[in-house]
Amino acid sequence: MMLVFGKVENVDLADGPDKSEKNCIDGCFSETDCVVAYMNSNGNCLYFNYNYEKKLSVTETTKSEGLKVAIKHFEWTDGYTKGNSALSSSNAALSGWDYYKTVRENCLSAARIDESSQTINDVSCDDAENQFGTVCGYQLI
Repeated sequence: MMLVFGKVENVDLADGPDKSEKNCIDGCFSETDCVVAYMNSNGNCLYFNYNYEKKLSVTETTKSEGLKVAIKHFEWTDGYTKGNSALSSSNAALSGWDYYKTVRENCLSAARIDESSQTINDVSCDDAENQFGTVCGYQLI
């Protein structure tokens, strides 16, 4: 998780339950769908999931404002891949959505894509067991 001084625009933190900063961050980290945790110095905490349907804007603040945003970031967990070069547009077709922009694609599949050199595609985890070469072992951390 990456922690910054910031605020999520157009959100009332008073609606969030009381949690310590550590519990807020750890809670988001352990929830598969959570990508952002927003907290203040009063102990209020809100989570935002990857399927949040509204625009999520984070604005930088100062330490004195007491607002923090923790953001999950991607890290390879296979022990081999280094950096982001494995997911470049030359070898990966990653949109995050299906062709019709209706189904979230949150797993990786290794397959030849059309006649291009791309061999990595994002697919829906709900259907992943039906697809050859699908990898569900990469976790956002």
